[in-house]
Amino acid sequence: MTIVVVNHIKARDRESYDEIIKLFSTRKRLVDRFPGFKGFKLLASPEDMEIMVMTIWESREDFKRWVESREFEEGHRRTGERRINADSRGVVYEVVMEE
Repeated sequence: MTIVVVNHIKARDRESYDEIIKLFSTRKRLVDRFPGFKGFKLLASPEDMEIMVMTIWESREDFKRWVESREFEEGHRRTGERRINADSRGVVYEVVMEE
């Protein structure tokens, strides 16, 4: 079953919001070649300083393999190098209808 993983990010200041957008716009794209990966979307609301990072997967198992992979670790390593003031919450959605 296809799933969509959404990371809801709420920046607490404009600098953090801009830095998050910058980080994603220069991402290494390691996930793009990972087995089971189907797509990526970045949605941003500048007025609310909210960002949604969406990845689409063929299955929960594929996503689990990604999170446990060295590519995941490498792709997320540079996030720790920056000071970002934000809250984040991840949610896994099952695709129940697609048109």
